[in-house]
Amino acid sequence: MNRLEDALRETFDSDLTTTEPPSAPGVRAAVRRRRTTRAVVGATAAVTLGAVAAASLGLRDGDRTPAPTPSPTPAVTDAPGALASALALESAGGALFATTDDAACGCSVLVRRDGDRWTRLHAFPVPYVDRLALTPDGRDGWAAADGRVWSTHDGGSTWQRVQLPSRADGDVTDSYLVAASSSYAWLVNLADDSLWRSPVGTDTFEQHGVPVETETSSMDTRVWDVRVIGDSVVADLAPTEEGEVTSAPKTADEKGIAWEDLPRPCAGDTRLLSSDDAVFVVCPDAGEPEATVYRWRPGERGFTGFSNAPLPPGADVVPLSADRVLVLGEQDRLLTEGAAVAADLPRGPDTSAWDAVVLDDRTYLATTDGLYESTDGGRSWRRI
Repeated sequence: MNRLEDALRETFDSDLTTTEPPSAPGVRAAVRRRRTTRAVVGATAAVTLGAVAAASLGLRDGDRTPAPTPSPTPAVTDAPGALASALALESAGGALFATTDDAACGCSVLVRRDGDRWTRLHAFPVPYVDRLALTPDGRDGWAAADGRVWSTHDGGSTWQRVQLPSRADGDVTDSYLVAASSSYAWLVNLADDSLWRSPVGTDTFEQHGVPVETETSSMDTRVWDVRVIGDSVVADLAPTEEGEVTSAPKTADEKGIAWEDLPRPCAGDTRLLSSDDAVFVVCPDAGEPEATVYRWRPGERGFTGFSNAPLPPGADVVPLSADRVLVLGEQDRLLTEGAAVAADLPRGPDTSAWDAVVLDDRTYLATTDGLYESTDGGRSWRRI
């Protein structure tokens, strides 16, 4: 078990129908989410490495080899109550998908929400399945946890263990990140920072290089994270120069061809935050606690200023969409382009948020207090 699992266990060891889960301060420093890699603004208005360090370092200390391939488990269709935890969220095929933990089976469960109706689709054989990626139509998907990857090609009803090539089938617990577009599934093996790609509808992953130019040559570099943003792929790269803490990300079309630099708008430990349709970076300003939030969208040549607002110490910054960013702190704020308005997320003390998706006129937010819903674009929230 690694430090990510330890922190998650403190928070999420409760039954699926529990309405008041325990909180765990440790989870705020340990959880790395596929979409929102948490940005925490400290006393000096610096955005800390936080959750990414847990994924890049903490996830490498497991020593278990992947378990034998499990048989596909049948779909389960009993509707859950309020989610005690929401590990990962996806919006696909006109529905909300979420993974949550069920203490009764010691497993993670995939649930689907159509309107106000919940359906329990599948039980994974391990807990803490917090990496989930679905194609836009919701038919194909991939999930990862505990050093394993599973896939579905029938809308999430049945899942099977993906037999990865030997070079991608690392033996490090919790070693994979996943993303998906309408054409390709993407996988990052955090054991060696390698990037893999498979056509949608299959599980034929092949290693996919991201070239970087040096003064003397061109070479493939190591990849820390990959995200599908609209019709583009964004790869967050490991540093290539001694003494650097970050490198310029790369972006390409959904096939991963013709990569181009996407330079960060400021130096230092700035991590990429993203919604389904945009990438954001928070840069501290000289007049702390002010900070500038920069945004990039597919088709744009680089980051541009999105909003400038006070970010209190310890604030969570969670992109909701390309035009809305939620800031959770002593005073919750919803940032829009060039403006900020008050937001209201009723919650317990020390609550953290890490993932968000938009589905029609509803926005969903995953937190340590459970799953929240907003019907006014993120200004007010209720727990569901």
